[in-house]
Amino acid sequence: MFLSSYNSLQLNEVFQDAWGHAQEPFESRTHEFLALETFDPTLCFLACAGETIVGFAMCAELNVKMGNIEELGVRRTWRNCGLGRALLLHTFHEFAKRGKQVAHLSVDTESQTGATRLYERAGMHVTLLNDFYEKECSRGQ
Repeated sequence: MFLSSYNSLQLNEVFQDAWGHAQEPFESRTHEFLALETFDPTLCFLACAGETIVGFAMCAELNVKMGNIEELGVRRTWRNCGLGRALLLHTFHEFAKRGKQVAHLSVDTESQTGATRLYERAGMHVTLLNDFYEKECSRGQ
């Protein structure tokens, strides 16, 4: 399976521009996804340059009508080459073959990677916005 050939360095590179990203071992990042009841290895797709994985989409079926793109990533040096779009379109095609009417994903709308533009160009649109508030707490406040 492709996940065993991917490593922490590559995964952290893919998500280094994401809001709240913290370096973490590959195994801990993927453990939750692999443990999902909906995990299906036939819904994990790769973009490769020779033997090197440069992008991926890890997806799941949510219900009879909806598929979810759990993780979509392209290594920084391979961005803006059409790989993210190709992975999305391949995922949409696979979901349609399985009878899904909707493809869903979540994204940080202020992503430095241009992810929202990619999703919109691929035909996706916003259906829900969430705002997160935070305050750094320290003793004495």
